Amino acid sequence: RLSVMLQENAAKAGVGITITEKDFKQIRAEHLKTRNYQLVPSVLSQDIVKWDDLSKWHSKNDTPDGSNEMSYMNPKTDALIDQIEATSKEDDRIRLYREIQSLIYEDQPAIFLYAPEEKIVVSNKWKASATSKRPGYLANTFTLR
Repeated sequence: RLSVMLQENAAKAGVGITITEKDFKQIRAEHLKTRNYQLVPSVLSQDIVKWDDLSKWHSKNDTPDGSNEMSYMNPKTDALIDQIEATSKEDDRIRLYREIQSLIYEDQPAIFLYAPEEKIVVSNKWKASATSKRPGYLANTFTLR
């Protein structure tokens, strides 16, 4: 349904999209790994932990087995990612994340359809584990401290 909706809206702007249905394993092998595509609906997830792996945005990972499947390349972003890996102060890391986010937004290597905004809060009396998958926590990990 997403593909048809995108196709219909692109047609309004005079852009033609041909939809090809394939199993995602086949898409990954034939298109993502070889970078032979123009548009692929996919999922980009972000962990809700302090360190989010930024390898999917670094140009050194634009290889057949790398995590930069969008072939995104920006020397400024690469430099900031390298810098954030060596930065331990949280305020500095937040500033670097925001700079990276601004560059990615300006370059638009992906079309982000939505991003969850809700916050997960757990009382200090509970020990729990978070996850990037819905609903954002692992219910079977809750234990009293």
